[in-house]
Amino acid sequence: SIRVVVERAIAQLKTWRVLHTDYRRPINTFANTISAVIGLYFYAAE
Repeated sequence: SIRVVVERAIAQLKTWRVLHTDYRRPINTFANTISAVIGLYFYAAE
């Protein structure tokens, strides 16, 4: 179901190194960074 896919994606994002290190870019670019990470994940999952 869709819930399983969403929960798996969230679990995968939680394990990514980019989210565990200090964010060293300007804070206003944080949303773009997260969007890029999510986009790359779904692109790689296809």
